[in-house]
Amino acid sequence: ANQIDGFYWDFGNGYVPFFAVIGAYNILMYGDNGYQQAVDTVPNAIDSFNYMGVTNPIPDQILYFGDQVDINISNLFGSPNPGPIIVTISANTNPEIVTATLEDSILTLIANEVAGISNIALTGNDGVMDCVYQFDVHVVDPTARYVLILDLDTTPTGETLRNSIANFYTSGDVIVTNDLTSYPLSNADAVFVLLGIYSNNHILSEAEAAPIVEYLNNGGKVYMEGGDTWYYDTQTSLQPMFHLNAISDGSGDLSGVVGHDFLEGMSWSYSGENSWIDHLAPADGAVAIFSHSAGSYDCGIAYDSGNYKTIGCSFEITGLGGANSLDDAVEGIIDFFGIAGPQLAVPQNFAVTELGVASWEAPDSETLIGFNVYLDNNLVAQLGLETDYTFSGLSHGHTYVAGVTALYIEGESEEVQYTFTYSGTEADDNEFQLQTKLLNNKPNPFYLQTTISYQLSSKNEKAQISIYNVKGEKVKTFSELVADKGLGYLVWNGKDEAGKEVSSGIYFYRLETEERTFTKKMILMKK
Repeated sequence: ANQIDGFYWDFGNGYVPFFAVIGAYNILMYGDNGYQQAVDTVPNAIDSFNYMGVTNPIPDQILYFGDQVDINISNLFGSPNPGPIIVTISANTNPEIVTATLEDSILTLIANEVAGISNIALTGNDGVMDCVYQFDVHVVDPTARYVLILDLDTTPTGETLRNSIANFYTSGDVIVTNDLTSYPLSNADAVFVLLGIYSNNHILSEAEAAPIVEYLNNGGKVYMEGGDTWYYDTQTSLQPMFHLNAISDGSGDLSGVVGHDFLEGMSWSYSGENSWIDHLAPADGAVAIFSHSAGSYDCGIAYDSGNYKTIGCSFEITGLGGANSLDDAVEGIIDFFGIAGPQLAVPQNFAVTELGVASWEAPDSETLIGFNVYLDNNLVAQLGLETDYTFSGLSHGHTYVAGVTALYIEGESEEVQYTFTYSGTEADDNEFQLQTKLLNNKPNPFYLQTTISYQLSSKNEKAQISIYNVKGEKVKTFSELVADKGLGYLVWNGKDEAGKEVSSGIYFYRLETEERTFTKKMILMKK
């Protein structure tokens, strides 16, 4: 069905294959203009009727904690043989996420209170041969919030955008996907749709647009970029909601971009893909936020309906750089959408004695990983979770401004300052010495990625962190750890040395130095 749908959209853009060969179970086996290729495919199409196949596929499921769904699978498989087809559950990759049972042709799925994805495999046997069908079950925490990046660009840029958004969005995860049905839009604080630039662009279909339209009508926020989606491509019900006018198909002349409205005063060079960049202009109620640096046309329009908010662009935002950065543009968009989340809590009761001994209280947060200490606006130490520090190299009678910030997985808090006059008789040149230790990973359990924090007694200490499964097999090693003046941290994305996703379960992470070894446990809940 997906292949047929793909050819359907090719038809709509002027490409019509002359020959189509369809085999058993409506599987498109060939569609193009080569006569001989079509003829050669026919025997395979005929032969396909001699095998089992899937007649009524089960779509991927999205369930919230505690949800139950019953699916009739009596017509899931088809067979050329007359005997009954016996269906069994042959795999459930993460039974802690979803419970799957099969009785009297009814497949029952129950979502447990563990977020993640489990792959369900059903095997049909007609007494002669087997056929296997697989689908995913996504279990979602009903309280979870996130930003979704729907990356449909054939030269994807979603990961680069994700990293930038994560610097400013602190209310949940930033998730990159190419399947909008994998995550409930009702839990999304914003959706970013990346369609690409010709000839690596994706043409938005009405089926893809419809759930985004519904999301906007329910008060959503959507950013969408594409070089052809505004002027050249067939329009869906989504594009008009952006309140922009597509003036022309454009060309490949976008060398620089300037900002307007909430991006006023900013300018960027542009290094993204650059062909047929649609020329845009704001319609009633909308404003231009990006335009060609030569002032010849707009290429980014923002609109606030009072119910929903949109930003439509005709270039790749990840191509911005130069005088201002990608982060500058993304921060403005996050602020416009109003989804930055709560301010990161600062350290409390910060004070410094006349002898240069600083102390404070840590904020109550599960994502706190350490502190930065400043003296006269200069960073002097990066600490772990200890809440004191002794300044060194101070001069008697001199007045200083000390500062401290809290470090979180999400970023750094605002600085808290304290002014003091040093009354010591001589400077203490011995820096506060940290002990080497392995700190807790956060979050734990985790779904997409986790941050492992550690302390090293000196920046020259040789150390590495290795990750092991419950069998004692090493799956990943991080060597040459860096922790200048204290805290260091690394991010593990749940993949092994080969870049392959590991299964969910219990893992151990071990800090090894020349003198000591530290080990802690973490739980991964992702297939």
